[in-house]
Amino acid sequence: GGAGRRRRSILLFQAAVRALEIDEPLPRLDPDRELSFSLARRIRIDAAWKQALLELRDEARRLERLDVIFRRALERDAEEGRRGPDDRSGAGPGPAGG
Repeated sequence: GGAGRRRRSILLFQAAVRALEIDEPLPRLDPDRELSFSLARRIRIDAAWKQALLELRDEARRLERLDVIFRRALERDAEEGRRGPDDRSGAGPGPAGG
């Protein structure tokens, strides 16, 4: 249902904020209310992209687009973690080095 869908977006948003180490308190988000506009206000994104998002009439479609942004933030954080200067073990996905 709608609340379950919104909970997934909240979890992704919170994970992305933690991964990016944003030093701001996480907002209280209510999964029983429309969420996409509140989440969109909290991210820095291209103005035209944000405007297109806000023009969508369907909450689920807006959340899907926001989820893409949150997943990309998590993926970028994971990639940076694998390439970190202290990670010389070669662990992680991909072909094994030799």
